Amino acid sequence: MGKDLAYQGLTQKEVEQSRMAHGVNVLTPPEKASLWSQFLEKFDDPIIRILLVAWLLSMVIAGVHCWGPEAKGFAAFLEPIGIFFAIMLASCVGFFFELKANRAFDVLNTVNDDVMVKVVRDGHLVEVARREIVVGDIVHLETGEEVPADGRLLEAVSLQVNESTLTGEPVISKTICEADFDTDATYPSNVVMRGSTVVDGHGVMKVEQVGDATGYGKVYEGSQLDNGVETPLQIQLKGLANVISKAGYTIVCCVDGEAIRGGRCVGDALDGPVCACVELFYGGGHLDCGIGA
Repeated sequence: MGKDLAYQGLTQKEVEQSRMAHGVNVLTPPEKASLWSQFLEKFDDPIIRILLVAWLLSMVIAGVHCWGPEAKGFAAFLEPIGIFFAIMLASCVGFFFELKANRAFDVLNTVNDDVMVKVVRDGHLVEVARREIVVGDIVHLETGEEVPADGRLLEAVSLQVNESTLTGEPVISKTICEADFDTDATYPSNVVMRGSTVVDGHGVMKVEQVGDATGYGKVYEGSQLDNGVETPLQIQLKGLANVISKAGYTIVCCVDGEAIRGGRCVGDALDGPVCACVELFYGGGHLDCGIGA
């Protein structure tokens, strides 16, 4: 842009030295599990585990029909095979959707790091990619722009920023006048943080922290840790899965008891409840269980 300013900014040599000393302005991505591990995680779902139990029971039933007195042959295994492919289909669909979402998130992060930012270098206002910002850079902030790194304000004119990504506070006034400092604010009134957005006014900042060293970087790093705390939705789903599994076991026991008293084959008795479980999880569609054959 070539505009002469009151600030000299860093020289190219100082930029390289600062980058070597403090690193680049990029957040380190979390270590990713292998694709195979991500796929196996789908089978940790309580619902999928219940369906796997139903599939194993159906295999036992099929074995009874195949090699038992009825001697239906391998045609008895068609139903268990169908259940198995239904389970695999549900798991694969979930896996590929998650994989697609993760890739889209990675692309979005890359695009964000390439957003152009106005900085002063060698006494001129130029534009560089956000990832190229280093400690000591003089950055110009304007309405609608995201703060690229943590820094201290050198100028602030009616400056207000949205810090909701860090503190939950949507609008915070920033100033360099000590008499107007807000002592109750989370961050000093003359400090702006990476991840916040300028909603009004404009200002000039000097970068003090970049990349993982920023407040946003620490929040991002903390969000990747597995603290073992379940969300309310996860707790409700686990409770529902437990209720369904207990109900299924109760039904099977009751039907088996009636079958034994009535002289029926246990395999035939199990056939109906297993199909009912699968129908319950996959939309209530009818499965020909051979009841009454």
